[in-house]
Amino acid sequence: MSNMRKSLAFVMTVMVIISTVFVLGTTDINTVYGADAISTLSGPGGNLLPVSTISELNSAIASAQPGDIIELADGTYNGTINSISGKNGTADRNIIIRAKNVDQAVLAGPAKFDLSNCSYITIEGMKITSSVTVGIKLNSCNNIRITKCRLRTTEKPGVDNKYVLIQGANSHHNRIDRNIFEEKHEMGQMLAIHGSSTQVSQYDVVELNYFKNFYPGTGNGYETIRVGLSGISMSSGYTIIQNNLFENTDGENECISLKACDLTVRYNTFRNVSGECTSRHGNRHSVYGNYFISDGVKANTAGIRAFGQDHKYYNNVFIGLTGTAIVLNGGAVDTSGPLNGHWRQYRAEVAFNTIIDCAKGLTLGGKIYPPIDTKIADNIFQGSTGTLFDEISSENTLWQGNTAYATGSAVVGISKEPSEINVIDPQLAASGELYRLSGTSPAIDAASGTYSYVTDDMDGQPRTIKDIGADEYSTAPVTHAPLAAIQSIAPVNIDTVAGIAPALPDTVSATYTSGSTHSTSVLWDPIEAGKYAQEGTFTVYGTVYDSICDSAFKSDVTAVATVKVYPAPSFSLEVNGNSLPDKGSFEDYLPLKLRVWNNTPELLSTKVVIMDSVIPVTSNAFEADLDMAGKTGTWTASLITCDKAGNTLENTLQFTVTTGISSVRQLIERYKVAGELQEPLLTQITNSLDQAEKFIDKGKSDQAAKHMEDFIKHLDNKAHADKVSTRAKEALINDANYFIQAWSH
Repeated sequence: MSNMRKSLAFVMTVMVIISTVFVLGTTDINTVYGADAISTLSGPGGNLLPVSTISELNSAIASAQPGDIIELADGTYNGTINSISGKNGTADRNIIIRAKNVDQAVLAGPAKFDLSNCSYITIEGMKITSSVTVGIKLNSCNNIRITKCRLRTTEKPGVDNKYVLIQGANSHHNRIDRNIFEEKHEMGQMLAIHGSSTQVSQYDVVELNYFKNFYPGTGNGYETIRVGLSGISMSSGYTIIQNNLFENTDGENECISLKACDLTVRYNTFRNVSGECTSRHGNRHSVYGNYFISDGVKANTAGIRAFGQDHKYYNNVFIGLTGTAIVLNGGAVDTSGPLNGHWRQYRAEVAFNTIIDCAKGLTLGGKIYPPIDTKIADNIFQGSTGTLFDEISSENTLWQGNTAYATGSAVVGISKEPSEINVIDPQLAASGELYRLSGTSPAIDAASGTYSYVTDDMDGQPRTIKDIGADEYSTAPVTHAPLAAIQSIAPVNIDTVAGIAPALPDTVSATYTSGSTHSTSVLWDPIEAGKYAQEGTFTVYGTVYDSICDSAFKSDVTAVATVKVYPAPSFSLEVNGNSLPDKGSFEDYLPLKLRVWNNTPELLSTKVVIMDSVIPVTSNAFEADLDMAGKTGTWTASLITCDKAGNTLENTLQFTVTTGISSVRQLIERYKVAGELQEPLLTQITNSLDQAEKFIDKGKSDQAAKHMEDFIKHLDNKAHADKVSTRAKEALINDANYFIQAWSH
């Protein structure tokens, strides 16, 4: 690939990551890793069994058949849930025990799920706060799914407390996904996968979960996840831990403790974790595509530590750790001895990793038996402080194609041949919180080893001619990226006017634990109309959802909007300088003035509508003179205010326009002075009006009406068309018709 194409590829890749992958607080995580809809698991023929009490729940579980869905209504379930034994669904017709609304069915007190010899059961959407030592226990179960649950039991001090425990003979193919494990203080694991006395549970999957806030313990036994036990560590588990987020899970120095053979840890994100992913016992662990990211301040944040044989660590990224990124100590036990010992590390392969600004990049040796036959190949080590390599002791180590770049006070720490460790600037470019190869990097196409199991990079982009480090310079789509949770929400400030509901935004700006900022959807609390009925300020709170666990859970961070309510626009009508009351009246010769007061023209569009005529309001204190001559009748003036969201507020004032002989005389005089009415037409209509007044005074309304008809004929005489303005003619004819209608029998 040419440098030009690679440069373009880099820009495109960064854009894709920023817009679709890093925004895991706003983009459903299934967009990245694939959806798995719960609703399809029940299969045909199942019954929906709604329950709202512990008693109803126990009865429903006892009678449940494959395909049934037991649905818990919102509320707290404080009581004993009977142990579930020998209850089995089928692969296409699970028995589902679920909350009607995620996080709203709360288990408390002694309530817990204890399953034995069960299969194909799904537990979904529960919030478990119970005062128990194990929140969910699976004993000799298979194909059990725990999904979308929030686990935060009320722990018992001084004893072993586990949130979820998988154990027993013939335990296999269980799935723990899209859950939140949080706020743990006491001994015991958030998730423990054990087995029988001879065999670890097999083929379990732990994925898309959020593990957070495991507070420091006082010794061993405070792991976030433990797979296996020392006594069964030589059995194979084939368990996969993938696509999970760990934040501040600091129970002990082993965040994940692997104590069985043939285990995989991949595509997880560890943020500010004072603990390691540790291959503690067992052989053949694959740990790849993970992100170990720290703020560079929190103490003892670390990466990977290894004991045992034939482990592979590749495509991992370590940034800002205050501890050591990779520790290969060797061991205190060689090839035989107690299973709970630190077994010597044999044939570990550390390849295609990127280590940036860690206190120590790699420690090799330090135990009685140094690591043997280790391969350290095609990694990038870069830092401005600390030591990149600390080789205490090792035997027959292969150093191959590594790049080291120490700046500032950092030191490389060891001296090797350039083919083993090439001390050169890898020319990495910052990409969000990560670092990727720039188009001029000497690491491009420069890998020395083949390592056939390394088929893609940290982003999931395929490797062909391999680059050094975790990043392959590529145009391929990005399928893996660091996960992040919402850390804070930018405050929202909204202005409105009294009477108009505030137009709150559909999204808010969220800052994630990755440091990136993106918009995310928000659901605001309902607002009572009285809150914005008058001038003042009030606060509205909103709920946002973290999508780490399939957008199922409310974030702990609340959106806050401050609403400022301005006075609503107002208006008045004045006649001869006097305010016209609602349903007031006046004669049509009198001047009518419209006044509008609007203190927030930038928020609103305002107009007045009278007799289908629209008068735009163009200033804070708006005035307009209105001519009501000839417009007799009852009318409504409407002040219509509209905000930017399209919400409207309408105020009305009703008034009546009348006329009389004297009013018409006033109009004739006005038009004469204005030059809108001239002789001989002026004299003609004045004479007709005089005659009409004479006869109406005598009570002869019919004859008065005939003179008003003459009044109109004079105005309509084409010979006098140039003696009267259109406006004057229309007003005078309208008033004349008003008289004719009133006087005619």
